[in-house]
Amino acid sequence: MVQDQKRLLEKMVDDVRSSLAASEECLLQRERRSGIEQVRDNVERNVTKEVLRMRRSLDTLKKMWDKVSVQLKYVGAPVRV
Repeated sequence: MVQDQKRLLEKMVDDVRSSLAASEECLLQRERRSGIEQVRDNVERNVTKEVLRMRRSLDTLKKMWDKVSVQLKYVGAPVRV
């Protein structure tokens, strides 16, 4: 059961990381705009908020990963890092 939680956490971390990378790339592309194309609109504000949420989610998932790793050590299962 703990192994299943570990696999689920791995998948969740991978999913959040890929979404985070895409959102950060979007913001980077927006920053590279020049002149009249460079705007600060609701889309940019919302993407920025989403990036912050994803970073917090990654921190939470990492803490959960650490707890699961400790649990797996106590039950004698090998832990990959």
